[in-house]
Amino acid sequence: NNKPVMKTSGTQKFQTASVASSRFVSNNQASLFMVYRSGSDDSGERVNFGWDSASGSNRVRGNLPRDNGNSYFDFGNSSSGGRLVESNISSLYDTWMVASYLRHPNDSAEIFVNGELFAASSAMTDLLDNSGTSTLDLAYPSGGTDYIAEFVIYNAALGDTDRENVENYLMTKWGVGIWAGNDVAYIANPENISGLRTWLDADDDGSIFASETCGTGSAPAENEIIGCWKDKGSKALSYSYPF
Repeated sequence: NNKPVMKTSGTQKFQTASVASSRFVSNNQASLFMVYRSGSDDSGERVNFGWDSASGSNRVRGNLPRDNGNSYFDFGNSSSGGRLVESNISSLYDTWMVASYLRHPNDSAEIFVNGELFAASSAMTDLLDNSGTSTLDLAYPSGGTDYIAEFVIYNAALGDTDRENVENYLMTKWGVGIWAGNDVAYIANPENISGLRTWLDADDDGSIFASETCGTGSAPAENEIIGCWKDKGSKALSYSYPF
């Protein structure tokens, strides 16, 4: 839709300061939405977003798609049941998409792509180290190129109607996918649904700064390096770039 987006290349990424997972997860519930395109020239993990505890055994992480032919949604201990895996990803390379990751309180998890169910699990683990701290990273391509348009986190597992509202907002705004849910209302922005924690919007010049200090100076010109991407959500988890 001719809107500005963020580009990362090599191993560059957007990254917060260290934060506790409790700032964006509550009672083992979370809903994460991302509008992005992941290049087929990537190799390695291709993390779209990721938070790992200090021990690395507990994490909240999404890899969609990954270079090894799978997509992952990790929540809890990824080596002991906390991983949702889907292998049908060939159509997702070099394609703009709205990806939705939901972790429900009954140990179930889902991934949706452009409003359609992509993968599901009914036996996810809990995030045991909920008080640990780590950085929350976005778009961690290993040698390739990724693009991010918008990223939204809620600290609750949204119901179908709220999830569809957010997806409809994102798909309509960015011209990604084809929305068929005519009975679902269009929301003006993610703040209309409770539980918003993080909201990054590449189409908002007022949240993007050339300086590494958010709120200082002006937005970078087209194709210039971004110093800070300011979170518009309630927890103000600002992201710096590059690392």
